[in-house]
Amino acid sequence: MLKRPWPDKRELLNAEVGVHAALMHQQLDMDNLVRWLGVDTYEGRPCLVLEYMAGGSLRDRLERPGQGLPHEEVVAVARGILSGLAVIHGAGVIHRDIKPENILFDGETPKLADFGISRPLARGEVACTRIGTLHYVPPEVIDGPGATFASDLWSFGVTLYEMACGRLPFGDRMAPQGPVTDRIRRGDWHPFAAESPPLPAVRAVVARALTPDPAGRFASAAEMAHVLDGTELPATHSIERAIEDARRRPDAEARLRALAAAHPREPRVCQALGEVYSRAQRPREAERQLRRARELAPDDAIVLWGLAVASEAVGKRAQAAACLQRALEIGIPSPAARRRAEAMLAAWDPNAPVRTARPRRQATGCTAALGEIRALSWAVEGLDSIERRIRAVVERYPADARGHRQLGECYSLQQRFDEAVTAFRRAAELADSAGTQWSLTMAYEQLGNLKRARICLARARRLGLDPKLDRYAQVLAETWRTQDRD
Repeated sequence: MLKRPWPDKRELLNAEVGVHAALMHQQLDMDNLVRWLGVDTYEGRPCLVLEYMAGGSLRDRLERPGQGLPHEEVVAVARGILSGLAVIHGAGVIHRDIKPENILFDGETPKLADFGISRPLARGEVACTRIGTLHYVPPEVIDGPGATFASDLWSFGVTLYEMACGRLPFGDRMAPQGPVTDRIRRGDWHPFAAESPPLPAVRAVVARALTPDPAGRFASAAEMAHVLDGTELPATHSIERAIEDARRRPDAEARLRALAAAHPREPRVCQALGEVYSRAQRPREAERQLRRARELAPDDAIVLWGLAVASEAVGKRAQAAACLQRALEIGIPSPAARRRAEAMLAAWDPNAPVRTARPRRQATGCTAALGEIRALSWAVEGLDSIERRIRAVVERYPADARGHRQLGECYSLQQRFDEAVTAFRRAAELADSAGTQWSLTMAYEQLGNLKRARICLARARRLGLDPKLDRYAQVLAETWRTQDRD
């Protein structure tokens, strides 16, 4: 299906392309997300090409006011959407417009759609723009600091209520905005009807999701799914949630100290408490907590790094250098963090040999170079900047097909299809694949060269397209045959 922006909303299309590209380049589980297939033009205007969703929207299924969906269907749809939310939140993307219109169906599989106002969001960051659909926005978006990942969970709670009851929790669509807004601020939602109450798990999820204070809601979509299914969270998840909740509170130190007393052998609690002391410029207490964390988890690189910083702050530079060296030997996960740690070690002890761990499956060559262009950089950087960075990788590794293919994808997003074809053809010469031939198909179609597009499409299908993408390829081939007959 095609999605076209209004003429004055071109920037929203560009933002949505960036979010789709970010998700695509992380190779995420897309089972509950509408797939993005590329960029096209229709009647002279750019548009997105998206997976065709023949099952319509959740709004279509809620067409009878006052009547919710069957209990089994409510739970099945909720599970699917929570799975999609967990994927995008894990990728650092906030949706900001969860509602029935943006939940589409592929058969009976629900999928999140419409990332037009989505954006990347770091943990602890707030999206300050007040945007969304009134009946589904939380109090913090109406007149508070702005949206966080918890805001998506509120909007899903409203949607879950609507699925279960067939009506909105804070007033119908014809109600004046003032009273609706006041009820949202208070979290004053209409109680469930006594004659057809939803399942207990659904009631529990709605009640917690529609809490006005974001800190009182679920910590994640995964936690919400566990409550919906009536299963217990893994113990590690519960502790992580408690730590994350404590960090957000003004009395973080007191809460973490209570957690440490309840879980005396949990290194993550000691680490979090040490970080609180470090931020409060209490290095001796920070070092004491982080030393305890190291005793409990001697091979945790992040704990060792924190201890190194705290030890240096109290004047124990030799101990700090030893901790940092050990963290590097174990392997600090992030390349950027690893480089920073190496620079810190060099500053503390210029004569120390830096022995960085080499994981067994460490990415090398072109793969590592492309990995440095972070997936979310596609959503936040300009395409010109991305192009320059990929071109540098291609110049360094001219015989690696992956660089040429990614450069072609960047050209396609910029609607420079001649250059995209050149890049994709070079990638195919080096290592042909179904994905490269599919990309060539779309680029040739944009140039109006349907003869070449047909050849590439046929080869892509012979090489083995993803089954869902192959369905779209069949529709495309049939459309071209129809055009020929006309």
